[in-house]
Amino acid sequence: PHHNEEGSIGGFGDHVMHFLTHDGLMDDGNLKFRPMVLPDKLFEAATQHEQYEEAGLNSRHIKGTIMKLTKKVNVPVLEEV
Repeated sequence: PHHNEEGSIGGFGDHVMHFLTHDGLMDDGNLKFRPMVLPDKLFEAATQHEQYEEAGLNSRHIKGTIMKLTKKVNVPVLEEV
């Protein structure tokens, strides 16, 4: 499940993470979890869709996060200088 939070630590995502770690569900390394939240910044007046786009939280961003986690997409690696 995915839940967008408005820049809050201690929100739904943190409760999920607490449950997963407290019950040892992440101990074997097979479960991946990435909370996605609205950044703590001022957004100009816009539609909800436009604000989520600016925050990187629209469906394509969520899909991108899932694709990276499941390694279905290659993510460029920066070379060390």
